[in-house]
Amino acid sequence: MLMRLKKRWLTPRIEFGYLDCVDCKQRIAAPHCPIVNNEIVESEKIEDDVKKKAFERGKFEGLDKDERLKNPGDPYFNDL
Repeated sequence: MLMRLKKRWLTPRIEFGYLDCVDCKQRIAAPHCPIVNNEIVESEKIEDDVKKKAFERGKFEGLDKDERLKNPGDPYFNDL
């Protein structure tokens, strides 16, 4: 488990699926194990930073004005 957390993503595409349990696909939590928990917390900080930058980039490119974000029937409704 610790090696999986340390390797993080293996391709140029940044993904955070490695933070999910292999069996149940729920986010891993290990407050009882400081070594594993520190890796999870560090990865979650990176994830928050990537999401923040992606949101800012989307606004910069004008994606926040896309009609799909305003259509209640669209999967991207209010989800930039």
